[in-house]
Amino acid sequence: MPAFLKVSILIAIVFVFVTAVIYFGSTQRLTVRTITETDNIIENVNVGVLRAETTQDGTLQEEAYIVQEELRQNLIMEIASVQKNMPYDVKVDYVFTDAAGQATKEQTAIRGIYYRMQYVDKNGNIKGSAEKHLMLNELSN
Repeated sequence: MPAFLKVSILIAIVFVFVTAVIYFGSTQRLTVRTITETDNIIENVNVGVLRAETTQDGTLQEEAYIVQEELRQNLIMEIASVQKNMPYDVKVDYVFTDAAGQATKEQTAIRGIYYRMQYVDKNGNIKGSAEKHLMLNELSN
């Protein structure tokens, strides 16, 4: 086999490998970016609740709670704003959690949200996935 052919095959293999790494790495990078940018939601929610429901001695009032629908909408809106230029559909699953990290539906017990987002292509294949457990009111616990 001529040396030119050997070098061409080697270059083609390296090119395919580098292209595959870049493609799969870009999905992972976007997943991590979305998870990181949703941390802003927690800062906004914590400040709003602590400002509105704090007593004179700095503790939260008993009736302080998080509105489920508002938290869900803020989370979805934040994910959508980060992912507006993605070639994939984004699927989000979530559950509200209490102070112990257990799933809850009780409005006054909500102290966090656990969510998973998945990137799904046109064929329904999952291209990337990320999970995060965001705890609210960390300063009051």
